[in-house]
Amino acid sequence: LCLLTEWPEFAEVDLTQLCRTMKTPILFDGRNVFGDRLGDCPDIRYYSVGRPHLNRYAAASVTG
Repeated sequence: LCLLTEWPEFAEVDLTQLCRTMKTPILFDGRNVFGDRLGDCPDIRYYSVGRPHLNRYAAASVTG
């Protein structure tokens, strides 16, 4: 999933539910709206644009 807007309807999404619905939870956060809420989805691979210290990803490759 690529998040490219700060619109409230996207920024306020239930991150736990979102992670449950994704086969492989990967989020590219182009607006840095989820950085403080990552605890809601411990298995997510998270890439923050412009804030590399927030990036969180597994060492294993993604296959699908």
